[in-house]
Amino acid sequence: MIVAWMLATFVAYVAVTFVYVTTIATVGSCFGLAVDRVAVGYGANILGWTWRGNHWDCSFGWLPLGGYARFLGGSDEDADKELPEGKLAFTDIGTFQRLVTLLSGPLSSLLLGAFLLFAAAQCETPRVSLHSDIEYSDHQTATLSSNVELAVDVFRAIVRRFFLFQPLEDWGGWTAAFYQISIAGSDNFGIWVLWIGVLAVLSGLINLLPLGTLIGGQVCAELLFKVLGISKARREPIELVYALASFGLLLIVLARLVFADFSYWKGL
Repeated sequence: MIVAWMLATFVAYVAVTFVYVTTIATVGSCFGLAVDRVAVGYGANILGWTWRGNHWDCSFGWLPLGGYARFLGGSDEDADKELPEGKLAFTDIGTFQRLVTLLSGPLSSLLLGAFLLFAAAQCETPRVSLHSDIEYSDHQTATLSSNVELAVDVFRAIVRRFFLFQPLEDWGGWTAAFYQISIAGSDNFGIWVLWIGVLAVLSGLINLLPLGTLIGGQVCAELLFKVLGISKARREPIELVYALASFGLLLIVLARLVFADFSYWKGL
């Protein structure tokens, strides 16, 4: 039974990510951008297909930690690809359009998360709070306000422990989170909806962190280059150094997630 709930949780997370990346691609298309690829996950492709109608190349990677929408003319453009007739490169549109395109992804996750948090509050689920540990109340019913508070508290705890390197204590990583959500869901469907909503909110908030490889970092770079008037030619080395430093930090975060998962499963 738990395996089925874990599979459902994984599918729900993939759906949240798919909404995130397709929103970015759709908004970019509205500005005339040429979509190169829409992907859930990273690494070698497990599954790939072409989306009929808009001819997007879609893929599912073996490491499903997030996803991305890639446009021709971006910093990661393949040199041998040409723009389709009537389409624009990412750098051909204005700063405002680029910012709207980038921010549409996290915004879609936050809106989806808000909807799920609201739906969970209508199911008369027990109030869930985060103190030193996750606590489920036997006497209080969840409200939209308490659900939002839970999502924000979990986000703050994740930033402190995984990005600011505070002690992990008894925290698990990615698979441990899926396991705990699945256990809660097997007892109460409303709580499962609540935690999927929290995952969606986390997807939006984490992607807004000012790290070069995340949306927040790209938005900060766009604003900084605009304010300072830095030309495209001078942007490339700055973007490269910033991206490498951010990528290094994210690798450390990923290593901490793996270590937290290992410690969690070892302690069971």
